[in-house]
Amino acid sequence: MHRRLSAALLAIHLAWPLAASAQDTQPIVTPGTQLPAPLAGLVGAALTRFTIGPEADEADEERELRRVERAVLEVLATEGYFEPMLRFEPASAAASGAARYRLIVELGRRTSVGSLDLQLRGALSEPRFRDRMEVLRAEWPLPVGAPFRSPLWETAKTQLLASVQARDFAGARLVDSEAKVMADAASAALTVQIDSGPAYTVGELAITGLEKYDSKLVQRYNPFRVGEPYDRAKLIEFQQALEETPYFSSVLASLQLDPAHPENAPLRLQLRESRTKRFSAGVGIASNTGAHLELAYRQSLTFGRPYSLQTGARIDQNGGFGYVDLLLPPKPNGARDSIGALVEDSDIEDLRVKRWSVGAARAQLRGSRVLRHVETKWGVNFEHEERKTPLEPLIKLDTLSTTYTWIRRDVDEIVNPRRGNVIELEGTVGASGVDLDEVFVRGYGRIAQYVPIGQRDVLILRGELGAVDVDTADIVPTRFLFRTGGSTTVRGYDYESLGVKRGGATVGGRALALASAEYVHWLERWGGNWGIAGFVDVGDAADSFKDLDPAVGIGFGVRWRTVAGPLAVDVAYGEREKQFRLHFSVAIAF
Repeated sequence: MHRRLSAALLAIHLAWPLAASAQDTQPIVTPGTQLPAPLAGLVGAALTRFTIGPEADEADEERELRRVERAVLEVLATEGYFEPMLRFEPASAAASGAARYRLIVELGRRTSVGSLDLQLRGALSEPRFRDRMEVLRAEWPLPVGAPFRSPLWETAKTQLLASVQARDFAGARLVDSEAKVMADAASAALTVQIDSGPAYTVGELAITGLEKYDSKLVQRYNPFRVGEPYDRAKLIEFQQALEETPYFSSVLASLQLDPAHPENAPLRLQLRESRTKRFSAGVGIASNTGAHLELAYRQSLTFGRPYSLQTGARIDQNGGFGYVDLLLPPKPNGARDSIGALVEDSDIEDLRVKRWSVGAARAQLRGSRVLRHVETKWGVNFEHEERKTPLEPLIKLDTLSTTYTWIRRDVDEIVNPRRGNVIELEGTVGASGVDLDEVFVRGYGRIAQYVPIGQRDVLILRGELGAVDVDTADIVPTRFLFRTGGSTTVRGYDYESLGVKRGGATVGGRALALASAEYVHWLERWGGNWGIAGFVDVGDAADSFKDLDPAVGIGFGVRWRTVAGPLAVDVAYGEREKQFRLHFSVAIAF
C-alpha cells in the first residue's frame, strides 16, 4: 500500500509542471477585423491552433506569427481571396491568458470564375445524348461570374464525374482539370475534361459464390433486362436487395468494363452465402410494454428450397405471442408471397384477449428502395378470438377478413428523414359470427410530414384517422378496433389507455383521431447525433366521432441518432389525468 501511494505521489509531482505549463499557454493572435460570417468562423478556427508560452522570446513570437500568417492565407485562398493584406497589431493590456496580437485583415477583391471550358468527350458528345449533356452543363455549380472557392471546385468535379457515371457511362473518367488563378485580375479560368467512354448496356449475370442456391434465385431480384442501359442507382438497389435477403451475407455487384465491347457487358456478382440456420435472443425494456424477452429462429432453406422459415416468441408485462411464417422468394415482378400463423395472449388495461390466426399475404415494393417508393400488401386472414373484461361475459369471435395496405414513402432519408412524408392507407372487410354473416368495414389512414428547419432541425407533423362501420363492436376483433396512448401515439398516457371505458376495462372503439407536432433541435456537439425535442400530442379513441374527447399530452425529450433511427426518451404531462409519464424503449440483441 505504501509503495502504491508513493508511486501515485511521484506521478502527480512529475505531471504537475506539465499541467501548469499547459494552463499558462495563451493564444498568440485574436481576430481584429469583423469578417463575413463564413470567413470569420474559418479564420477564428485557424487562429485557435496557435498558442505561446510565457517563456517565449521575440524569436519564438516571430516564428509563430509567420505560421499564423501562412495558415490564414491558406484559409482565405480556399474562399477565393488570393491577395489579402494581413498585419498584426499588439493587443492592448488585458487579463492573463489574453492574446498578444490582433489580426487585421484587408480582404481585397474576391476571385470569381472568369471563364469555363467544360469538355465532355466520348459517346456523351453524340447527338442522342444532347439533352443529357445540356443538363450536365446547366447543373455545374461554378458558372462564369460565380465566386471561386477551392472546396466547391473540388466538389464540382467529383459531382460532375459521378453524374456522368450514373447512367450509361460506367467507365467515365476525369482526364484533366485546371484552375488557373490570375490574382491581379481576381479571375479564375477553369478547365475540366471528362471522357465518358462508350455507352454501356447490361448483359447476363456472371455469378460466383453460389453453393446451396440456384442462380434462378438471384435472377428473381435482378431489375435489369439484357440490353438495358446501365444505371448505377438500379445496380446499387440490386445489391441492397440481395444483401437484405436471408440468403447472402456479402454481395458485391459491378459491371465488367471493356471499352471494346460495351454492349451487353456482363454484370458480375460476387456472393457469400449466409448460414442457413440462425437463432437469436434479445432482452429489453420499454415504457409501453415493460421488460421483455424475445427469441427468434430463422432458416433460409426449407423442404430443400429457398423458402425462408421464420419463427419466434416474445413475453412482456402485457402478455406474449408466438408466430411462424414461411416467406417465398419474390416473383419476377417483385411480389412476395407468405403464409403464417400466430398465437397471442394479452392483458392490456384490464382487457384480456386470447387469439390465434392463420393467413396468407402478398407484398410488393415499387420504386426506389432507398428514397421514394410505394409498398402494397394484400392479405387474407382467419382468426379465433376470446376477450373478457372484469365485469362482462366472455366474447368469442371467428372472423374471416381481407386487408389491403398502401404505403408511400417520399423522404430524403429512410432512417432519419428531415424532408418529405410517409402516407399509409389501409382498408379491411371482415365477416364474423357462427355463419360469418355479420360484416364490418374498417378504414385507417396515417401521415407523417417532415419539414426541415434551418441546417439541422426538423418539424414532425403526424396525424391518424380511423373508423369501423358496424352496428356493434362486439362482432369486431380487438385488433381492428381502436385504442391509443403511449410512446408512439399520445404521450403522457399509459399504453392503449385511451379508448372506450366498458366493463371495468378500456376496450377498443370504432373511431380514432390523433394529431401531433414535434420539433427536434439537433445539437452541433457530439457529432451532431444528439438532439432535444418538444412536442404536443392530441388524440382519443371512442365508439363514434361525436364521443371523442381529445386527450392532450405535452412534453420534451432527448434524441440520439443511430443507424436504426432516432432513439427517444420523453417526459410528457397528460393534461386529462394531471400526471407526468416517462416514455422510452431500450433493446439489446445477443
